[in-house]
Amino acid sequence: MGIKNVFNQKFISKAPNPKEEALYKRVLDEMESGKRRTGIMAKALADSLGDKDKAESLYIKYRMQTIADEDKKEAKLFIETAKLAEEQAAADALLAQAKSAKEAAEKQETKRLRAREKWRSTTRYKLINFSWKASVVYIIYFLVNYIFFEYSFPAISFIDQYLLLFTS
Repeated sequence: MGIKNVFNQKFISKAPNPKEEALYKRVLDEMESGKRRTGIMAKALADSLGDKDKAESLYIKYRMQTIADEDKKEAKLFIETAKLAEEQAAADALLAQAKSAKEAAEKQETKRLRAREKWRSTTRYKLINFSWKASVVYIIYFLVNYIFFEYSFPAISFIDQYLLLFTS
């Protein structure tokens, strides 16, 4: 069980755990060095109705609570900072991945353009390109012959038509 407390608490635990022990030591070291937080001491005096012994006991209790709260705040801040750092690292990784993907796409596009230029510089491409242009000229030639020269066939060359004109 525990010992009944005179300060309106039901029971006091038997022994402090190592974390509480460290807090008690820290508070006592502060008190022995003469450093006291005046706000906490004022509350302890008010709650003890002016009894200095009770006030010191309450000061230790209140100061332990504030230290524990500060530690919790620092732990939360540390956790939040760690989460932010982790999120930043993830964002940086995504950015690096996007950058490498962009570089790969640009490299692929450059490779494609070089291959296209290489193809356009070949003799085969030039012949194919010339044949398309020549076919357009041939179609225009056929249409002109068909329309203007009394529907003659394109198989008859200009020389043949020329000879036909002078021999008849």
